[in-house]
Amino acid sequence: MTESNYEKTHNILRLAILIGIVGGILIGGTPIIALISVVVGMILLYSIQRKYKVILADERIQQIRLKAGDATFRVFGVGFALLFFINYYHPFIRPLTSEDAGSMFAYIASMMMTCNLVFYVYYKSRI
Repeated sequence: MTESNYEKTHNILRLAILIGIVGGILIGGTPIIALISVVVGMILLYSIQRKYKVILADERIQQIRLKAGDATFRVFGVGFALLFFINYYHPFIRPLTSEDAGSMFAYIASMMMTCNLVFYVYYKSRI
């Protein structure tokens, strides 16, 4: 299956916007700049999707995305529940500063995206 020029342009713009969002989050340093970069990036992603009118997903891809998202949610839900109960009975996490919390959420988000990508590749190969 070949990609049309619209699909190639759409994919390049989408990748550039995602790199810009991640760069804004990492370089920003403050939660307000990170929030602004995410909101602006989401608006830009929505606008290029409407401009190029590329069909991003059929029923098969939607089913794969749902399965991957569900599996990611289960893994992180169980992981956070276990971490909460372990920390409740045997405290090992110290109180977090705002900088530590920001770094922790960035690491959690990157782990969740990586986990979702792994599950997506797994389910794509199975279906």
